[in-house]
Amino acid sequence: MNKRLSAILLFSVFLAACSAGHWLFEFFYNRLDERSSRQMQAFADFTPQQEASIDAAATAWLSWHRREELPEYQAFLADIDGILAREDPVDQALLNNWLNRAERASDRLLHCHPLPRLTAVFRQLDDEQLSQIRRHLDDEMQEALYEYRERDEDERFQRLRKWFGRINWKLNESHEQRLRQFWDERRSMTEYSFALGERWNGQFMGLLQQRSHAEFEQRLRELWNQLGHQLQREYP
Repeated sequence: MNKRLSAILLFSVFLAACSAGHWLFEFFYNRLDERSSRQMQAFADFTPQQEASIDAAATAWLSWHRREELPEYQAFLADIDGILAREDPVDQALLNNWLNRAERASDRLLHCHPLPRLTAVFRQLDDEQLSQIRRHLDDEMQEALYEYRERDEDERFQRLRKWFGRINWKLNESHEQRLRQFWDERRSMTEYSFALGERWNGQFMGLLQQRSHAEFEQRLRELWNQLGHQLQREYP
């Protein structure tokens, strides 16, 4: 199964989860700004003024997402629900349409992420905060690698199959085969994503060393956009 189909399947699973547990999704979604802010503030010991800037950026991001993106998700989900309810055939043209819509949503999400909007906060970083950010990135990467290498992939796959049953998504033999192919491919892509993540972290820290440069804001945005397209370039 090609990478485009993998992306479609993954996004479809996400949409199905939203539909099956909409109240839970709403609970967590309405707190995304708080979660995003806490995650960014965990990178270092920021000053109260810096924390306020991070909070404001995260709140503005969620407001934009709720206003502009949620209606798109709702329409996408309604289309998928209708097709599944009617048991319409899913051909390559339909899959390509789903993928293009998912990719456009991903691009918009990346473009409007709050991190590139924190130029003023990054310019104010002192050397100790910079060291804290470096340690945080390294620790996160090591923890993620450890969890990835320790988990039982077969057990996780069986849990995924059971989850489809809980949301009343009946899988035929063809679906089972595609799901297994997707799962195996996702695992091979994860190995590369860690390597790409380490590369990007190094570039990010190198850019922060030049935070006083006049073109720092533009370079930060370019680096952030590059993060979103690295995997796509590696897997055309």
